[in-house]
Amino acid sequence: MNRLTCDSETAERINGVAFQMRTFSFLFGVKQGELILRHTDNLGKTLQHSVSASGGQEIAQLTIKTLEKLRNDETFNLFWERVEMQSHI
Repeated sequence: MNRLTCDSETAERINGVAFQMRTFSFLFGVKQGELILRHTDNLGKTLQHSVSASGGQEIAQLTIKTLEKLRNDETFNLFWERVEMQSHI
């Protein structure tokens, strides 16, 4: 394979990925992942500090409750609208 063929195949792949990244479903997935991972990352950072076992369990339960609160129609609809607004920027 010559360099021109590799460059053209690479360019096609990049264009395909760029197209996918411009779709609403991609943005929605990224934003949903960001929302969930932000909470779990905060939990992980907190647990890395000197925390007792019971304190860690309490913080983990708070994180679970926070994530569970996100699992209702009203919160989902607000999240959807926010992502939809961002998709038009």
